[in-house]
Amino acid sequence: MRIGLDLDNTLVCYDTLFYRLALERGLIDATCPPRKRDIRDAVRREAGDAAWQALQGDAYGPRMCDAVFFSGVPEALRLWRTAGHELCIVSHKTRFSSVEKFDLHSAALDFLRASALLRQGLLHERDIYFCRTRDEKIDRIANLRCHVFVDDLPEIFLHPAFPRDTRQWFFAPCDKESVPQALTFSAWEDIQGFDPAFENSLFQGAGAFPQRLHRLGGGRNSRVWAVELPQGTVVLKAYHRSLSDQRHRLEHEHGAFDLLHEYHIHDTPRTLHVDTDLGVAVYSHIQGQPYAPNTAGEKVVQPFVALTARLHMLARALPTERAASIPWATDACKSLTIWEQCVEDRLERLLTRPRQNERDEEMADFVTKVVSPAWRRHRDKARDVYARLQRDPVAVLAEHERTLSPSDMGFHNALRKPDGSLAFVDFEYFGWDDPTKLLSDFVLHPGMHLTENQQHFFIDTLLERFAMPDLEERLQAMRPLFATAWCCILLNEFLKDGTRNFILPQKERARLCSLQLARARDFFNQHMETTP
Repeated sequence: MRIGLDLDNTLVCYDTLFYRLALERGLIDATCPPRKRDIRDAVRREAGDAAWQALQGDAYGPRMCDAVFFSGVPEALRLWRTAGHELCIVSHKTRFSSVEKFDLHSAALDFLRASALLRQGLLHERDIYFCRTRDEKIDRIANLRCHVFVDDLPEIFLHPAFPRDTRQWFFAPCDKESVPQALTFSAWEDIQGFDPAFENSLFQGAGAFPQRLHRLGGGRNSRVWAVELPQGTVVLKAYHRSLSDQRHRLEHEHGAFDLLHEYHIHDTPRTLHVDTDLGVAVYSHIQGQPYAPNTAGEKVVQPFVALTARLHMLARALPTERAASIPWATDACKSLTIWEQCVEDRLERLLTRPRQNERDEEMADFVTKVVSPAWRRHRDKARDVYARLQRDPVAVLAEHERTLSPSDMGFHNALRKPDGSLAFVDFEYFGWDDPTKLLSDFVLHPGMHLTENQQHFFIDTLLERFAMPDLEERLQAMRPLFATAWCCILLNEFLKDGTRNFILPQKERARLCSLQLARARDFFNQHMETTP
C-alpha cells in the first residue's frame, strides 16, 4: 500500500521554532503558550498579519533547518516501511516566500536530505512532491493512488476532488477537532504500527471504519489501541509475529476469551473479530484504569485468587472433547524433564551469544558463575523430590493434574472498573499448565513485588482450593526452577532479538542491558539464593 504524507505541521513540528523566532523579534512575551496557533493569534493581534507572514517566511525558509519532526514520526515511518508499505510526501506550499522571496521548496528538501528519514532510507527523494496549489496537491494524491493520506488540514479532506478511494487520516495534535469519514489521531505515537489494512478488520468486526485512535500501550509482544467507532469504543490488538518467535499469541488469547465467555466468566474482553492473516483481533472495550494497589494487605491479591480458583473449577468441569481443544500454555511445564530442557535452552542462548563488550562479559560471568551452579543444585533437589514421590520426571502431567492458566497473570494485566471490581486482560499465553508453575509465576513475576504475607496468602489459599496430592511438595521443589527461567527472561535484552520489533539507539540498548543485568542480580538474591 502507498501511504501519502503531508509535510508541514504533519511530519514537521514548528511550535518551538515559531516561539523562538517570535521572541527574538519581540512579537510575543514569554507567557505566550509555545504552540503555533497561539503564537499566530498573538502576533496577528499585536503586530498584524504582515508580521505573521514574515515570520512564516523565515520558519519555512532559511530557519527550517531548526525545525524538528513531531515525536514518534521516525518510528511510525520505520514500522510502515518494515511492513512493506510505500511512503511519499505531497506538500502544498508556494515556491517562494512572500517577503524575501526565499525558495521554500529548496529549504524543505534540504531539511529532508539532512534528516534521518532520507539518510536511513525511510523515504526517497524521488517520492517527495511539492505542489504550489491545493488543487495541484489533490491531483497528485489521486495520481499517486495513495491508499491513505495523512494531513493536518481538514480542508484537504473536505475538498470535493479528494479521491474517494483514499482513506483520510487526520492529524489533530492540539484539540478534539475531527473530520467526517476520517481517522483522527492526536499523537504520532498513537499511529505507530497501525497498518492501513487494520481498518478493514475493524470494519468486518464492528461494521464501521474507525473515527479516532488512541494507543493503549501493549508490551513488546503486541500493540493495542482503543478505537472509537460511531457505535462506541472497541479494542484492536496487533500481535507480534516473527520467524524467530513461533508462539501463537493470537490463537491463545481469542481462544481463551471465547472459552471464558462460553462458560460465563465475563470479566475479560469479548472477541468481536479475528484476522489471522494480519495477526490482529478486535475485542470489546472494558472501561477501567490500570490496577495499582495502594495497600500491602492480602486483599489486593484476592481477585487473582478468585480468578485462579474459577479457572481450576472450569478445568475440572470441561467435557473431554472441549478440554482437548485447548492448547498447552506457552512455555508450559509439561514434565520435569521438559522444563529442565526449557531452562537449559535459555541458559545456552545467553552463554553462546557473541560477547561484544564488557557488559556482555559481565552477563556471561553472572550466568556462568552464579545462576548455572544454583540451577544445577535446585534441579538435582527437584529430581530427588520426584524420585521420593515416585513420579516419573519424563512423564507428561496427567490431565486431571493440570489447570487452566493465563500464564501472565498479575497487576500489570488487570483493570479496575468504575464499580471497583477487576477485569483481566492479556491472555496471550493461556492454556493448560502445571499448577506449580501458575502459582510460582504469580509470586515470582518481577513486576509484582508482593510482600511475603501476600505470597503466602495466594499460595496457601490455592493449595487448599486445589486439594491435590503432593502439590505442595512439588511446588517447593519446582519454584526455584521457575525462578531460574525468570532470571533468564530478565536478561533477554542481551539476546539478538531482545528488543523484538523495536529498533533502539545503541546507547539506549546499552542502558537497558545494564539495567536488566542489575535486576537479574537482585532477582537471584531474592528468589534463588534464599530458596531452601
